[in-house]
Amino acid sequence: MSDSLADPKPGSGEGALDPGLKRRFQKQPKRTNTPEIVAEHSPEQQQRDSELELRGQQLRGDL
Repeated sequence: MSDSLADPKPGSGEGALDPGLKRRFQKQPKRTNTPEIVAEHSPEQQQRDSELELRGQQLRGDL
């Protein structure tokens, strides 16, 4: 009994969980990032991004 239970757990358990979890984590970022990336293409957003980057560098003392 214990042998038959131990075989499927490490074999099918880990094998089924790893690709399943990877697929889930890969699908979620793609869905959430695509609208954000499309929205950030506007020139106004690019100006804000560059200004924020400059402020961040100034605060860090990089400039």
